[in-house]
Amino acid sequence: DTGATKYVFENLLLYETKADGSMEIVQCLEGRGKGYEYFTGSVTSSGEEGASNVDAMLSNVTSIRQGAFSNCERITLVNLEDSGVEKIPRRAFENCKSLDEVILPKTIRAIDQKAFMGAAEQRNLKVTIKDPDCTIAVDAFDFKTTSEVFIKGISTNYKGEKSICYRNYEQIKEELKKKGIDENRIHWSELGSTYILTFEDGDTGALIKTVEIDKGATLENPPTAPEKNGKKFDYWLCTQVKDENGNPLMGEATYSNVQEDRTIRA
Repeated sequence: DTGATKYVFENLLLYETKADGSMEIVQCLEGRGKGYEYFTGSVTSSGEEGASNVDAMLSNVTSIRQGAFSNCERITLVNLEDSGVEKIPRRAFENCKSLDEVILPKTIRAIDQKAFMGAAEQRNLKVTIKDPDCTIAVDAFDFKTTSEVFIKGISTNYKGEKSICYRNYEQIKEELKKKGIDENRIHWSELGSTYILTFEDGDTGALIKTVEIDKGATLENPPTAPEKNGKKFDYWLCTQVKDENGNPLMGEATYSNVQEDRTIRA
């Protein structure tokens, strides 16, 4: 039957191939990010060529099923920028307690209600939204769980007016005020003008500090590293960015000439 559904399983991700050849993420198994480097906590199509933990099929994905990443407690990053996903459905990232960052593609049109229910437990959540007309449901984020939300987007449309995305961000702030929640727990930065440095404990992943910094700038006063019994702090480390020799950034280089969001670990 040429119209039969075809399922593909790779890196603990289950995909459905649709009739037009595009793919949908059906489910990310809860084991993703647990124990083995192969099953990395970063779901992304970007990475070193030939790396086993790169999800090459993401470039064919156009949709995500409701609850697809739910209860994946070790997932930290979901990078969909190479995909054609148009919507983040309800409960897509429900109970993704370790989630730090989601990068959405230019095709994104909507983030539905309760998309991040129970996500980023006592952590900051960064969401990059590349379409100024993307709608964000007023209850897309869960401020009972998430410490703060940092949205990076485009605040104006082609007419020079406030974009839909930015207006929705303002509505979320107003809704937080109505509920007696600090409206400053959600932040906006213009896409491409500033970046977020997230400093974490290298052993536990606990958040130390989040800093917003201008493109190309260097952080003058990095946070104080955590003190641990029997352990000495050596240096800051950023594995997601490499120097000219292909080595991870270390020390002052981790927060110098910043050209992207970075997670920096002690």
